[in-house]
Amino acid sequence: MTTSLFLERENSEPNVVLEPLYQRGCKITLGAKSGLRPPTFHEARTLVNAKRASHRIIAPAAALEIQLAWREFKVRVTAKRATAATTVQGAFSRHMAKLARRQLESERQAATTLQGTWRRHTAQQQLKTNQKAASTIASAFRCLVSRRRAASAISAVWRGFVERRLFAKLLHNVLPALTLLQAAARGLIARRRLRASLIAIQLIQTTWRRVSDMVLRRRLARAADALRKGGNLGKYRKHGAITAARERHAKFVWVSDDLQRLHWAPSAEQRDDPSVVRTVPMAGVTAVVDGVKTRLMKKMEKRATAAYDPLRTLSFGKRAISFGGAKQSAAAPAFGPLGGASFGRTLSVLKKPLSLDESCAFSVFCGQRVLDFVAEDKATRDRWLRDLTCVLRYAHHFDLAAAKLSVQKLAAAPAEGSSESDEEHA
Repeated sequence: MTTSLFLERENSEPNVVLEPLYQRGCKITLGAKSGLRPPTFHEARTLVNAKRASHRIIAPAAALEIQLAWREFKVRVTAKRATAATTVQGAFSRHMAKLARRQLESERQAATTLQGTWRRHTAQQQLKTNQKAASTIASAFRCLVSRRRAASAISAVWRGFVERRLFAKLLHNVLPALTLLQAAARGLIARRRLRASLIAIQLIQTTWRRVSDMVLRRRLARAADALRKGGNLGKYRKHGAITAARERHAKFVWVSDDLQRLHWAPSAEQRDDPSVVRTVPMAGVTAVVDGVKTRLMKKMEKRATAAYDPLRTLSFGKRAISFGGAKQSAAAPAFGPLGGASFGRTLSVLKKPLSLDESCAFSVFCGQRVLDFVAEDKATRDRWLRDLTCVLRYAHHFDLAAAKLSVQKLAAAPAEGSSESDEEHA
């Protein structure tokens, strides 16, 4: 504070105008001329060097320079003092402000601590009060809830009772009509579903029948064509004095054009000769089986199996013929008195039996007889079985006239016993 007043007082003094001193009596100096400005130090030195003035002229100019330098020095010192005073004042002000801030901060912290303590105390007191009030309210609310529940239960029971009575009354009035409506609706739905199901079933059935008819027609046409063309089969005789006389022989077998009769003849060239053609009605066929299933075929199979038995013999009354090794029977010579036709029949009997392959055999069962056939191979046997089965099963489905004719011929079958003869002509 004192420094600032001193500076103000130092700076408040009036500026002193320094007057240069002139040497009087020097006629050649500029100082002798009154009214002119005093020379500068440079001008004075120039005049002295030019010997136009005495060296005494430099003294006023030097004094003036010294005064100016001193004045500048005082100004600088005064400025430095003022700056130092300002710096000291600023540092003091900042120190005092820092102290004030610290004191204010400590006061604020103290006030904040007091406020927090008071608030916590107030909050604790308020919490206790609120807890008490909450417990009171909760107990009252529980009591209210229990009362409301009881009231709701009573109301629900009463409403249920009233609704049951009203529903029973309404049901008593509406139940008959409602039952009729429900039955009608269910019946309508069921009828619609049944109608849709029947339409779908009929569509599926017609489609399946149409497709199956097309397939069966193709199969039947193929089978009928093959059976009409016929083929060669081996056929066993039904009648014969001995088993060897029933050995199979080649026959040409075919079916009539109307698929109603099964024919066979000794050869294909004789199929138009009614004297040698034998026939059975297709309507009288009851079954077609493969393999060796009949009694005759089993006997022929047994005979073929024992064909090469070394102990096998044939007896003709008191004579016997042995098929063993080089030695013959102890009886008469092998052929003895046999001759003529009996000798030929004996030779036919003594022929080596034909082998029987079960995979090539099949039988046709008719009403009064059984036809035993043997094909060339298994594929041929399978084709005959397939074609015969197809014609027997499905021929009457596609030809109404053929079906009627089959029924009529089946009814008249016992009267045609003469055509069912199994006698074979040589």
